[in-house]
Amino acid sequence: MVRMVIAGLVLVALVAACGGGDRDLAFSLTPSPTVAPAVVVSEDEGFVTYRDDEGFITIMLPERWEVLQDLQAFNPEGSQISYVLFAGVRQNPPFISPLLNVLTQPLSSQPESIEGLLEAHLEDLRTTFDTLEVLWQEATEVSGRPAMLVEYRGGLGRQTVQAMAMVVWDGDVRWVGTCGGSFGGESTDRAECEGVLRSIRIVE
Repeated sequence: MVRMVIAGLVLVALVAACGGGDRDLAFSLTPSPTVAPAVVVSEDEGFVTYRDDEGFITIMLPERWEVLQDLQAFNPEGSQISYVLFAGVRQNPPFISPLLNVLTQPLSSQPESIEGLLEAHLEDLRTTFDTLEVLWQEATEVSGRPAMLVEYRGGLGRQTVQAMAMVVWDGDVRWVGTCGGSFGGESTDRAECEGVLRSIRIVE
């Protein structure tokens, strides 16, 4: 299972480093027809609510974001990871910042708590990053299911990735929504990522 659960973060780790200090992030696009389009549910006060094509989740995205239908998911054979949604803001091609992906994966064993599920996710991240610093974490709920929202900074060679993740315990399934971007300076990426992750709802 090592590296599989963090497949959603592999995309976030595709950063384009800028010189000096905190680096701005950008993310690679690879054309692919395999990601189904999402459906607009409603539009309200600068946000658009989407439902994924299979009807698993709804999520509120800022109007400047778009649902990406041509992003190639890293999905190792046998991983049982299903990517539900990709969204973000296209910058100078072929980069996206911020970038959101939502995935789901069957649990091979039951954790003792939502904190344990988060720790398992962080352990998977540690196998990918050279360094990993958890900046803060918060226990919450998503559609009545235990969840943890976490922000972290990972080092990968000379590059630095800062991202947030919403980890949800849904019975025998784990949901992970990950959003990364340029979190420094006057960028709105961080606030938008947090708002988007907090808006995730699992359709009953």
